[in-house]
Amino acid sequence: MGRKSIAQKIIESLKNEQDEANWIVCYDFRDEQPVGRFYQNLQEILGTLGGEMIQYSVFYGPERASSAVKELAEYYGAMVSMFRVDSGFRINP
Repeated sequence: MGRKSIAQKIIESLKNEQDEANWIVCYDFRDEQPVGRFYQNLQEILGTLGGEMIQYSVFYGPERASSAVKELAEYYGAMVSMFRVDSGFRINP
């Protein structure tokens, strides 16, 4: 069996975290672009925990997925902000 990805480690560390609210996570890699592995790990988190990218560096989803995206972006050196979403918030397609 191979090594666990950063995404798998983050997902496993957040097993007990759950909230009814959705969150928005905004991240910015100011000085340099993240390595390609960041995007592979991000897709793994999205596929496992749900949520969606509503912009290039803005994620919207449940608390557990949002916390995982936040931790992943911080791991790769991004500046990150996380916001709890009001129940009346909607994303228009």
